[in-house]
Amino acid sequence: MLVLSGISKSDIGRGYDEIANRIGQAWELYDACIGLAGDIEGRVLDLGCGGGHLLSRLVSLSRLSLVTVGLDISAVLSARARELNDRALIVRGDAEKLCFADGSFSCVFATELIEHLLEPESALSEIRRVIGPGGKLVMSLPNRDWIRFNKYARTRDLFQPVDDRFYRWREVAELLSATGFRIDAVRGFGLGLPLLSRISRLLAIRIDAFALSLVPLLNRKCKRTIVRCTAV
Repeated sequence: MLVLSGISKSDIGRGYDEIANRIGQAWELYDACIGLAGDIEGRVLDLGCGGGHLLSRLVSLSRLSLVTVGLDISAVLSARARELNDRALIVRGDAEKLCFADGSFSCVFATELIEHLLEPESALSEIRRVIGPGGKLVMSLPNRDWIRFNKYARTRDLFQPVDDRFYRWREVAELLSATGFRIDAVRGFGLGLPLLSRISRLLAIRIDAFALSLVPLLNRKCKRTIVRCTAV
């Protein structure tokens, strides 16, 4: 694993190229992010799009005609995203220095991205710039307050080529506020209890949803935090 200091963006890109076959998220997480986003129209950017699975899911679930764009630092993952999304524009680039004009997008998705960046504040400021006032940001990231976080952190280097930054709920709110966003909705995803890990994934997700509806405070103890916010 590469540490966050002393490495280049090229190093990070090559690192993700090397593990392209070992990374990805379950479609249920993408669906949760899309669901929290609510109504979306116009131009949508998937920042850190990986293999393009969220973009593909977004198009399949949406009844609206969207203009979709993806950006990733990995050449391998960008190529795979193009293959999966033949109508989307896929760009290889840097999330901390976006190649798009001010106010280019109505909505930006940043799923499982912020925690991997060298300068997360720069990326959020760039997102704020390309969506403009009133634009929507939906992001997900690992939750430092998850009840099984310590075990998760010990095995994280099996799936990521760089060190990660982990945030508690309070720190996520502070980071977004400092970069020009107002939080509109927050939800947790995946309690990941040992008992649930032994049963089917779909059933576990349904049990999670039921538990969260009964005890909303459990959202703060889920594996991931999903946030929808508006640029102010």
